[in-house]
Amino acid sequence: MNIEYTKTIFLLLSLFVYVSNETLGEKTAKDIALGNIAPKISTLTLENDGLSTRLENGDDIICTNPEEITTAAEVMDEAVTLLRQHAANKDDYSLYHSEKNANLYFTKPGNPEAGKLSIIIQDPNKYDDIVTLLSHPNGAKYFDESFISGKISRLYNANFALLQQRYRGRIGSLKKYFYALMKKVNVTSKETIIAYVPTDINDNANSNNKNYNNTVLKKANSLKIDINSEEDIRNGKLKKTFSNVFGYIIKKEIDHINITYVKFVEGSYSILPKWLNKMFRGLKILKLTKLINLFSDKYMYITNDNI
Repeated sequence: MNIEYTKTIFLLLSLFVYVSNETLGEKTAKDIALGNIAPKISTLTLENDGLSTRLENGDDIICTNPEEITTAAEVMDEAVTLLRQHAANKDDYSLYHSEKNANLYFTKPGNPEAGKLSIIIQDPNKYDDIVTLLSHPNGAKYFDESFISGKISRLYNANFALLQQRYRGRIGSLKKYFYALMKKVNVTSKETIIAYVPTDINDNANSNNKNYNNTVLKKANSLKIDINSEEDIRNGKLKKTFSNVFGYIIKKEIDHINITYVKFVEGSYSILPKWLNKMFRGLKILKLTKLINLFSDKYMYITNDNI
């Protein structure tokens, strides 16, 4: 039995067990409302992300290469524009799943493959906390159980950095990691865009020598960034992976907050049928519905300034 076939069988079994456990056989996988089963969290603690402090202290991760700064900024400007366009685009998307305070869409055939999740947070006072969480290197740990840790690898300004994030792999496989440029844009006092552009970085990794080609933002392929990686990466103990452009548009309304998450597809399990590929993507995107419970009335936000 070849490796790819084994992986596919494992994925199908995992999906079956997941659906059986969480839905008791009463719903299809696309009907799983992860936000509805997420435990209530009474206290959320995030360390200060340290961007401003490191800039003030002249940290050695601050980028001083003018060409890199210019190219990275141009890439992120394109990413922000792309995310805004897709967040507002209704004609090229079709509804895939709907539940209270959340709607999941996928692009119609003939368009670049992307998923879009729109969720509503009922408390408008949580706006600043949501922006902090979704732009923080370690924010994903509160809605993605596979997330391990995040760090700043390169710093451009107080709202713009290159992040490294680590995730658990499937059972028996290496832990995974990827790099992404992150930029936070405060459009107004009531609207923020947070864009992520995963990028191919030269970090002397031994586990993956493949070159990543970004088909959504081709300008990102011109970025040449060298990073002094950690020993476990250089020794091949983690697997470098590549995602695609994703990001958040956060808007504060009078009585609620709208969060629109857009995620471009980075590829498929090629031997699986399209409907199953879409199901897997939907399950990953729906993890973000945990934010609905996370920022409920019982939620309390605490920031620890000791990084």
